[in-house]
Amino acid sequence: MKVLRTVSLMATGVSVVSALSAGVANLQKWKSNGLEVNPVVAGGWHKLTSLASDPKTSLIELMKESMSAEGDGTQTQGKTLGISEEFDTLVSFLEAQGKGYDSKLVDGEWLLVLAKNSKQSTKSQKLFGKMEKFGTTFQNFDVSDGTFLNLASTPRGNGQVRAKLSFNPVGEGFTKTDGKIVLRRVACKIMNASFKYWKLPKLPLPFRAKGYLDFVYLDEDLRITRGNRGGLFVHVREGVL
Repeated sequence: MKVLRTVSLMATGVSVVSALSAGVANLQKWKSNGLEVNPVVAGGWHKLTSLASDPKTSLIELMKESMSAEGDGTQTQGKTLGISEEFDTLVSFLEAQGKGYDSKLVDGEWLLVLAKNSKQSTKSQKLFGKMEKFGTTFQNFDVSDGTFLNLASTPRGNGQVRAKLSFNPVGEGFTKTDGKIVLRRVACKIMNASFKYWKLPKLPLPFRAKGYLDFVYLDEDLRITRGNRGGLFVHVREGVL
């Protein structure tokens, strides 16, 4: 039994060292692309390198823990997850990877996990942000049509806000990673919006704003965007959480 325990501890130690080595290598690469991080704010050098080894997995686990802590799956709105230094550090690591807008990856249905509003966010964003629960708010992209649909249900599911926006990739806001240009920004314009409550007639909403979304990170099942007013939005594909 002692031998098995020793072997197990050795294997764990090797795994930890390997992860930290990967984290150090990632940090060096991302810093060469302009990443700036403060080890003290992130919780120390060991914590920083640990997070850098696999920031996507760490972020997903952090979101799962946050949702579990909330009890009913209510999105945190920065109450626990959004204000944490760990969350901000992981987002900066993912942004440094240079995975911006991609028409093939963004197409389809996305579930909203977190909306971290800024002080400049609109009153409607802050209002419905407080109402949302996980699995009730979607942002679905139709690349062929050049539109995306925002759907936000009320907590009891008897009402829904619906907004259709047109979007177009633009050159502004691009970044460079490993010498390559990364397209980040899509310009957006609200085409129409409405609120439907239970069996009552649909009520048109006077939303006709223009703005943009910057793609902080995008892959097959995780999307992080930042709005023109500074709000940060984390979406996932169904089944990720």
